[in-house]
Amino acid sequence: TVDVVVTNAKGDEARVSGGFTFSPLGVITVRPLGALPSDWVSVVGNGFVPGARLTVGGVQAEIRVVQTQQLDIVVPLCPPGVVDVVVTNPDGRSATLGGLFTCQTVVLSPSTLSVSPNGPMTISWSSPRPSDDYFQDEIRLYRVADGSPTGWFERLTGSSGTIPLNAPTTPGDYEFGSLLGGFSQVSKSAPVSVR
Repeated sequence: TVDVVVTNAKGDEARVSGGFTFSPLGVITVRPLGALPSDWVSVVGNGFVPGARLTVGGVQAEIRVVQTQQLDIVVPLCPPGVVDVVVTNPDGRSATLGGLFTCQTVVLSPSTLSVSPNGPMTISWSSPRPSDDYFQDEIRLYRVADGSPTGWFERLTGSSGTIPLNAPTTPGDYEFGSLLGGFSQVSKSAPVSVR
């Protein structure tokens, strides 16, 4: 707590003892405590100011709303698991919340890791949050060699499911990837060999 002193052009002074209390920078919690990349979360604490930066698991997050005691962010493409959340104000002060927030992921499980060209297979998936028309999450099939999409994709609804499909007709290694809310691949499956 500090005194506030105002001086006018004539040199007259007005003083208020203990008129201002600095709010130390600190991160208290994240709501919710786990989320997928592209989800919005609120980081709650003290001393946040415009121009603050925030990382989740070492990855820069987009801050959408700044308030003194809350930052609303879009979860970046962070590594799955429990990660640190770090807020850094423009003056260089930073605060870390460690071991509390979980970067979640979509689990992708192909029914087989080896299949004949155009052979039948399935891809099972589960997500910690349900997908719907708002989120527009999807699974795509990619070539491992160059990461290019094959053109096969399926929109997701609900929080888990199994999707039947035929393997690509061209031999090679492929993997499934999940796209969440417009992000690039958020998670990948084990490679599937088409021979």
